[in-house]
Amino acid sequence: MNRGDQIKIPNRVGIEHRPAIADKKTEFGHFEIDTVVGRDHQSYLLTLVDKANKMCCIRKMPNKQAKTVINTFMNVVGSTFFDFKTITSDNGTEFAGHEAISKITEADFYFARPYRSCDRGLNEHTNGLIRRFLPKGTDFNEISDKEIAKIEHTLNTRRRASLNYCSPNHVFLEYLMAA
Repeated sequence: MNRGDQIKIPNRVGIEHRPAIADKKTEFGHFEIDTVVGRDHQSYLLTLVDKANKMCCIRKMPNKQAKTVINTFMNVVGSTFFDFKTITSDNGTEFAGHEAISKITEADFYFARPYRSCDRGLNEHTNGLIRRFLPKGTDFNEISDKEIAKIEHTLNTRRRASLNYCSPNHVFLEYLMAA
C-alpha cells in the first residue's frame, strides 16, 4: 500500500487542535497510545503512557483491529484510576474506533501528523523500553499476562531523571494522595 492509498480515519482531529497544556506535561490525564507489533504480525501490544507522570499500561492483543483495540482499552480503563483528558495516537487504522474510546473516557482524541513519531515521543520512547524486555521478533502470544504485568511494573517503578529521580508510581501516588 502506498502512502497515498492509506485508509482515511473518519472524524480524525489533528494534534494541532490538542490543548497546549498537554505538551507542558504538568497536568495528569494526557495520554499517548500506540501498538507494538510482535513476530510475523501475529501478536500485538497496546501501550498507553501519561505524558506528565510517565505511568504506562501494557496489554496484549491477538490482532490490531479497531474493535480489539477498543476492547483492550476498556480493560485498561476498568483496571486503573486514570482520569483521561486527551489521548493522542498515530494514524494507524487500529485507531479508527477513536470515537468509542473518547466516549468511554470522555476524553478528546487526537491524531499525530503523518510520519511524525516525534509528535508522540514519550510513547515511542516507552515502546523502546518495552523492546529491551521483548525484542523485535518476539511472539507476544508466548509471553504470559503475568510477564507483561511484570514489565509494566518494572517500568512504572523505575526512577527517571525527568521526574526528579522519582518513579512514575511514586508521582502518581502523590497525586492521588493530594486529591
